[in-house]
Amino acid sequence: MPSQTPTLNQRIAQQATSAVAWVRDVSMFVKLVLVAGGAFVSGMAKVLPLPTAPIDVKDMVEGGGLAAVFIGGVALAFMDKNLAGSLKVAADAAAELQGLQATAASLGENLARADARDAQLRALRSAATAMRDGVERSLQRRPPDEVATMTEILDLGLDQLQIALGLVVGDIWTISIYRAEPGLKPVLRRVASRRSNRIEEGQPSREWRPGEGHIGMTYLRADETILEDVADPAIRHFTNTPAEKDLPSDAFRYRSIAAIPVIQEGADEVWGVVIATSSRAGQFSPVAHSDGFERAQTMRIFAGLVALAASIHHILTVRPRAGGGPTLSV
Repeated sequence: MPSQTPTLNQRIAQQATSAVAWVRDVSMFVKLVLVAGGAFVSGMAKVLPLPTAPIDVKDMVEGGGLAAVFIGGVALAFMDKNLAGSLKVAADAAAELQGLQATAASLGENLARADARDAQLRALRSAATAMRDGVERSLQRRPPDEVATMTEILDLGLDQLQIALGLVVGDIWTISIYRAEPGLKPVLRRVASRRSNRIEEGQPSREWRPGEGHIGMTYLRADETILEDVADPAIRHFTNTPAEKDLPSDAFRYRSIAAIPVIQEGADEVWGVVIATSSRAGQFSPVAHSDGFERAQTMRIFAGLVALAASIHHILTVRPRAGGGPTLSV
């Protein structure tokens, strides 16, 4: 269905153009025929040997020319007034046209943002559904394999997760799951990860102690870490990366971060951390973006599904001990 705005714009422009053109044409006619013509006739009457008796033709012709000049002058005065009015109509029309164009542009931007938000919401629902299927499959996996389960969950939702997180071609991004290995000095190790460059997925991953880097800080505080731009001095202290683990490429590759702790229901300790990173500053924000969609919410849902899968794995690997309570078989 054609848009109504272009038709209205054309009508306004045509109206203004026609009004100005009409006044211009009539004004030109008056100047040429009445003013210039009258002056010419009056002038010729003075130099030509016209008869003066029995009727003074010379005076009549000269007077007629002067009358034409007078009438033309009066007409031009009215023309100038009408021209000013027509120019005002044209100016008003141009202003109205600009207002309509600005309204149309604003409407287009709002529709684009709404479309982007709708696409991200649909992608989030699809990703959640796919990852929930992965959680349910873990119930049938024998023997239980937590790493395989986490990898499958991530792979099942990966395509839609990228859309929901606003990750696009050209971004350097990662989506990873880290599990805390218990001990006197707990360490967070990567159990599943996907990157924009799939070749890098097989490379060794750094391990993090509680409080080290954005992963360790998220684990230690048991609270999410959402950083819009790690290059901002005001938030750089959140990374707290030891010098021996700080790589020169980190500031570029991991510019914006969304790290969420994975906490099992009823558990006293944090199981691990899910994290998404991007080379684009502002990719993640603690508040909604300009399109009204909070991308960090996608990671919160992802963390919830990982926590559910971890709980299922824990239940499946607990066996009653002879004469007592449960014990972990892993």
